[in-house]
Amino acid sequence: MSTIAFIGLGIMGGPMARHLVRAGHAVIGFDRSEKRMKALVEAGGAAADSIEETVKGADVVAVEMQKVEDEEHQPGRVADIRRAWITNSRRWTTKMT
Repeated sequence: MSTIAFIGLGIMGGPMARHLVRAGHAVIGFDRSEKRMKALVEAGGAAADSIEETVKGADVVAVEMQKVEDEEHQPGRVADIRRAWITNSRRWTTKMT
């Protein structure tokens, strides 16, 4: 199965990440909320301390943030991670509403 990185474990990202864990995927997530990361860990996923740690070794990266401005508040720059990760011919999906 794939290793899937989730940046943003809120209303959309959290349930999606937990469903993927139940489907047998290795899921590692990052969120500013410790409570949201704890929910992923309790479902069988893993929590990362940074965006960089989240995407390291992932086959797929999903970014689920409510606002574009949220990117500015992350400890790592999503755009920089995206560029580095795509360089390795990885798939990238972003959902921002």
